[in-house]
Amino acid sequence: MGCLGCKVRQVEAAVKEPLPASLQKAPRGRFAGALPRPEEGRRDFARIFFADQRKIFFLGPNMTSMMPLQPTGGPSSAHIGDLNEQVVDKAESLFKESLLKQLEQAIGPPKKELLEVLVHRAMAAMTVNVGIDFATTMQLMPTPGTRVSAATLFDRGSRPVKMGEAPVENAPGSRKVLADEVAAPFREEIRQAVAAMGGVGPKLVGFLANTDPAAKKQLGPAWRYAEWTGKAMTADNLRFELRQVQESNLEEELEKANKEVDVDGIMIYYPVFGQQPSFHGGSHDDYLRDTVSPYKDAEGLNHFYRRALYQNKRCVDAENTKKCVLPCTPLAVVKTLEHLRVYDPALPEGQRMTGKTAVVVNRSEVVGRPVAAMLANDGAKVWSVDIDSVYIFMRGKLVLPSESTSVETAVKEADIVILGVPSEKYKMDPSWIKEGAVVINVATSKNIDEKALLTTRPGVRYVGQVGKVTVAMLERNLLRLHQNFNDKVKEGRGGDFYLA
Repeated sequence: MGCLGCKVRQVEAAVKEPLPASLQKAPRGRFAGALPRPEEGRRDFARIFFADQRKIFFLGPNMTSMMPLQPTGGPSSAHIGDLNEQVVDKAESLFKESLLKQLEQAIGPPKKELLEVLVHRAMAAMTVNVGIDFATTMQLMPTPGTRVSAATLFDRGSRPVKMGEAPVENAPGSRKVLADEVAAPFREEIRQAVAAMGGVGPKLVGFLANTDPAAKKQLGPAWRYAEWTGKAMTADNLRFELRQVQESNLEEELEKANKEVDVDGIMIYYPVFGQQPSFHGGSHDDYLRDTVSPYKDAEGLNHFYRRALYQNKRCVDAENTKKCVLPCTPLAVVKTLEHLRVYDPALPEGQRMTGKTAVVVNRSEVVGRPVAAMLANDGAKVWSVDIDSVYIFMRGKLVLPSESTSVETAVKEADIVILGVPSEKYKMDPSWIKEGAVVINVATSKNIDEKALLTTRPGVRYVGQVGKVTVAMLERNLLRLHQNFNDKVKEGRGGDFYLA
């Protein structure tokens, strides 16, 4: 491990190097290969800065929390053509602030002259080469224990490496997509919605059930997820209460929460009983999902919402004014694909995945089956792969493929591959992935070799985890329940679901 001073000197040395070749040419840029004049460059920088909030909303892979680079009420894309000096100064100031935070985490407080040089070079990179945007630049900032060069800072496809390791080059156009990049705009929308409600958001109650309610270590990932949920919701001004109960008391406690007028949403940290059968039929966990009132089902797993999903009914009311709640992780996958522009917004709702092929490896009731249905409902052809079978989901129907069709064949034609196998042993062969495909891992273990994927498959975008997006969708569902059913909940009708 190098000393902090060494890391600072490495970065200082890096910014003195000549601009890399990628910044000497700008085949798609407006300056035809020449650096812009300072005034012109600053205006163009501000134009890029304010033009696309989703592109520049996050700071990079090493930030523990996110801040929007675009201020609330900042110029919209419709008004950025007439940029005055104040707006340009604001763009540069906000970018410098975010860059400073990134550097402080990576190497400690930087010298003023170092920060100024990095800001100047980053602005040049973003205004001269259209292919380098804020997200790319911030991701390529130095991280703890890394060797840095000018190429590492700015060249697309390069990434910092740990001391002693050889540099690793991604295949052309391939990149890793961070969950923060997708989640941040939704969380900002949620904060704004709560602010409009007076600053006090709806309340979610999460249930953790175990034979020993105090045995936090026994709960493992469920306990960590509960803590993570609580922190995120507190940060977004929503109310969260975690209730630990014994397994034998969970059903009774759910019924109580259904009737509480101060509870807007309910979730359960599964598995509780796993595949243990229920007296009422099916598994006991399935029975618990149906015990939660649809008025308060923040996870969208009640039979009411499941039936609506599989019948492609998108609203709970006849007037089509109140949208259904959808399962959080499948919805996180859809929103990630929308963010990556896999969905075509120019097409009508329900047809925006027309012509796309997806493979979903997992057919669980919580993730695999719902996400396959959601993609099919939007027009995609979906291969649903499980341990003992392969199906094709089309809108409103299930098709059995020919017996000669293999998983490899399906994956090689897929534009989207979603991996959700709950096993460390399962690994998909990266060579199966089509060039330019999107690969999303929703399993707790990595179902594919990330390095092999990104270094050998050109144009691939890889999402290694969606947990933060899932939490954002949980918050979004909570707000939707409050908007749809708050009047009924306040009347004490949460325990008796009907839409009349």
